[in-house]
Amino acid sequence: MPTSLFSWHTVKINQNDTGGNSHSEDSAKVKLLGLYILFQIWFLSFISLLCVSVMSVLLVPCYTNSNLLQQDSNYMTPILTETQMENIQHEMKRRQLTMMGQCHNTSSSKVNSIHQMPKILKVAKKLFVEKEHKLVWCPIYKAGSTTWMEIFATIGGVMTPNNRMRLSKGLIQINQLARMVYPKAKDTKATLKLLPETTRFIIVRHPFERILSAYRDKLEHRKDREFYYRRYGRHIVRLQRDGNATFADRAEPTFMEFLQYLVKTKNFDEHWSPFTVECAPCELNYQFILKMESLEKEQLFLAIKTNLLDFLLTVNSTDQLLQNTNPNGRTEQKYAQQYYGQVPKQLLQKVYVVYEDDFRLFDYSPNEYFSFAKGNS
Repeated sequence: MPTSLFSWHTVKINQNDTGGNSHSEDSAKVKLLGLYILFQIWFLSFISLLCVSVMSVLLVPCYTNSNLLQQDSNYMTPILTETQMENIQHEMKRRQLTMMGQCHNTSSSKVNSIHQMPKILKVAKKLFVEKEHKLVWCPIYKAGSTTWMEIFATIGGVMTPNNRMRLSKGLIQINQLARMVYPKAKDTKATLKLLPETTRFIIVRHPFERILSAYRDKLEHRKDREFYYRRYGRHIVRLQRDGNATFADRAEPTFMEFLQYLVKTKNFDEHWSPFTVECAPCELNYQFILKMESLEKEQLFLAIKTNLLDFLLTVNSTDQLLQNTNPNGRTEQKYAQQYYGQVPKQLLQKVYVVYEDDFRLFDYSPNEYFSFAKGNS
């Protein structure tokens, strides 16, 4: 009998043995053969388990990311039920009908032929037109634009590791990357001809919240916002603070000064320009109107409808690289009372008039913000 399983083949058979010796040799061979077969089965089983373990390690991150997307509020839920899809579809249709109904009742937004309006040519120039998916997006800054800039950049294949590094270091902006693939239209009339065959969408936000977000991001602090200070901030201060020593030690405009400036001049930057100016909703009749207040599910719905789900999930799985470029953090509603509480109600009512079309077309109410204003109680 061999002393080792691995040395069974080294057992020498004495060709001269006969009888009992031959029978013993045959028994030994059978036993050794059985042990060898058992070893082979054990070895193959071990290899199979090892392979399964390796595959599990490789697959776990994908599954984990999926779970995070489902459970973590910082990520999108990757699955909408059929009922949710239907509900969102109905809501989109309601918003579209509300918008177009208000367009006919709004003096500053007449519904005319889009091919005869210079304003539409200006809007058409800035549209993102994704021809393969027949998707058109009108970007509105301070209303979910960063995510969709990254989605379009991802579709276009420019979100390379090198460009991500440049983004993280502030060497390039996400809108610059997206425009590499989807430049502003040179032939706007050709763009307009494509529109009837496309799915058109915009993302909107409560106008007063967007105004506050624009102020906090671009004008409240001069640091890292020198461009906006030189272009707007110092002019607002000069115009609104003439002879007022209350904020003499503050170079940047206050929020109230900014609102007074908007009412007096109606001088708009793309970050606080009304939706009706930026995207001409009455003329382009967007089928999908997403709102910041419910953006996660609604942009998931849109991504499913337009076959862009993979791109959306790719963007959401990048550890939120492009979270928020506002150095003061995201403007959440909790800041609304803090800032608008310093604004006289009469001034806020004047600001409402400036943005009234946005409120009416997109079914927003100013009442909560009016309740925050000074002199309301």
